[in-house]
Amino acid sequence: MRLRRPVAAVVIVGLVAHVALQGAYAFRMAVVSHRDREAIDAAVQELRRMGVRPPCMIYGQSGVQIGYHLRCHSHGIIQRFASRPRSASSRRWSEKSRW
Repeated sequence: MRLRRPVAAVVIVGLVAHVALQGAYAFRMAVVSHRDREAIDAAVQELRRMGVRPPCMIYGQSGVQIGYHLRCHSHGIIQRFASRPRSASSRRWSEKSRW
């Protein structure tokens, strides 16, 4: 009986801390997402002002989102992943496929 209250208190504090941290993270991600969407909307408006209309091709970072808003074909780019070393399983697979 003496042990139940401290354990329950620790569990409750842990759950509250978890929910608070998840809420803070979700809020931060929402702020970043909102800021990125505003930048994309501004880019779309500027491209429309410049006369970009379908059929067109949009390429680059955020190209997929911008292309969607402009109803254009699009191709996005991924940064940082090309310079990463291949995983061991990927290397083994490519070595086996050479046979």
